[in-house]
Amino acid sequence: MKTVTIILGLLFAACVTVAAVVLLTSGVTVTMTGITARSASEDPELFAQVLAGMGENADLSQEDITDCTFYTWHVEVNNNTFVRLEMVETAIETVVQDISFIGERKEINIDPHSKAELTITILTRAVDHPKRNLTVSWYLWGKADRRVIPVQ
Repeated sequence: MKTVTIILGLLFAACVTVAAVVLLTSGVTVTMTGITARSASEDPELFAQVLAGMGENADLSQEDITDCTFYTWHVEVNNNTFVRLEMVETAIETVVQDISFIGERKEINIDPHSKAELTITILTRAVDHPKRNLTVSWYLWGKADRRVIPVQ
């Protein structure tokens, strides 16, 4: 009887240790991997798509192509949990000079122990690159969570 109690105690301690390690090492990490800036005149097709999507009320014309810049932020989301991340989205804080957000409007899910590279692009008239906040949000176990990354 004493041997069974010792074995059960050791088994319980092993289970608690494994559970603690799993809980303490799992989580979601969000890392900014880079930013690219390019003049709108370098990508006239994308500029034309943005212009067409804005409709007739746009305060923008084809002649403004040399005054505009596309900024693209690259973010890596690493899912170190045992559960799938659902509805992962990126958003960027806008400033007055921003014209349009360009990005994919689709549901992104990240499987357990995998990662995904996400991008978000804006078209702006800003000459310099102002400070902003980039937000990555997701659902885990049905609860919303997010990370806010200050970017320059």
